[in-house]
Amino acid sequence: MIAFFLFCLASVGLTAILVDGKVFQPFRERVERSVIQVERQRADGKRSKRRTWIEFFWGILTCYQCCGFWSGLFCGVFLWFCLSLERLAPLSDDVKTVWLVFSPFFVLICGFAGSLLSHTFLQFFELLFYKKEFYRRTIMQQFPDEHHPHGEEKQED
Repeated sequence: MIAFFLFCLASVGLTAILVDGKVFQPFRERVERSVIQVERQRADGKRSKRRTWIEFFWGILTCYQCCGFWSGLFCGVFLWFCLSLERLAPLSDDVKTVWLVFSPFFVLICGFAGSLLSHTFLQFFELLFYKKEFYRRTIMQQFPDEHHPHGEEKQED
């Protein structure tokens, strides 16, 4: 159960870092510049219509659900490895059992779960943001004289 909880946190956290994190901002900007360059070359007829790897990575870095799938696969491999080590006792040589229980389909299912979790995470936090904005605007309309536009009370001179 703990492994599943850690998998959920890890895949959603990795997705959030890759898509929105400040740590990866320079990388995302570099990929974006490369994509713009490819699109210009394509418009000038210097490049084929085929999608490039850089455009593939850009698609992943701008989509929570896409990035969540790949993060889920990545975290699923680690989960698979950790569960495999847990099932293999130090004196046991029964590797066949591990491959039957934890197949590559397990990792694929982790990718699907990561996609769903990341998309749900994004929807939840967008809901909170819009709810906060709605509340702030409603309060500002009901009490326009008592509140400063930035949510602070007016100070009278």
